Amino acid sequence: MPQTHVTTVECEWHQAGQPRPYADSIYEATLRFSTTAPWASKWDPPEVTVEAIAQAVMNRGKFVRKDDPERQWHQTYAERFDKVSDSTWRIKLIQPYCD
Repeated sequence: MPQTHVTTVECEWHQAGQPRPYADSIYEATLRFSTTAPWASKWDPPEVTVEAIAQAVMNRGKFVRKDDPERQWHQTYAERFDKVSDSTWRIKLIQPYCD
């Protein structure tokens, strides 16, 4: 019989939305990953997995990196996408104001 393990993503929000009218929207959060698997107390996912989960959890859809040469002025971009420690990531997304 296969074993079932639960993986948890905890999202701690630091900032969400526009700081003032006509400003870019800022979404900043810390994501923490854990699992109930007996061989690991924490789950340390690869960067590509963290990016996919951030797109879903932070509800901003697809985003690009700030230094991406293909980035368009209106695209949501990651100003910060850092691994803080094992299984903990700090992400800051900027959604440019488009009127």
